[in-house]
Amino acid sequence: MMNILLLVLCFITVLAQSIVAEPLNVYVVPHSHWDVGWIKTPDEYYNDQVSKIIDSTLEAVHANKNRRFIYSEIAYMERWWVTSTQRQK
Repeated sequence: MMNILLLVLCFITVLAQSIVAEPLNVYVVPHSHWDVGWIKTPDEYYNDQVSKIIDSTLEAVHANKNRRFIYSEIAYMERWWVTSTQRQK
């Protein structure tokens, strides 16, 4: 998947350079999406995957202040907020 994304970004960059004289700025913003209760229960998703993704993502963002992250599942974020430590917040 990452190889396809890089290929698309390279193509867009080359195409844009042939159309305009100025360089094209491309912003890649990582995000995560979880359908609450789609295949597993919300608790299973949260315990098996979601809490670990939020923890590791926030560690990466904290380590590099230039990073950004988008998260859309407020129910999971609320649960993480309630159960996380003050240091994690």
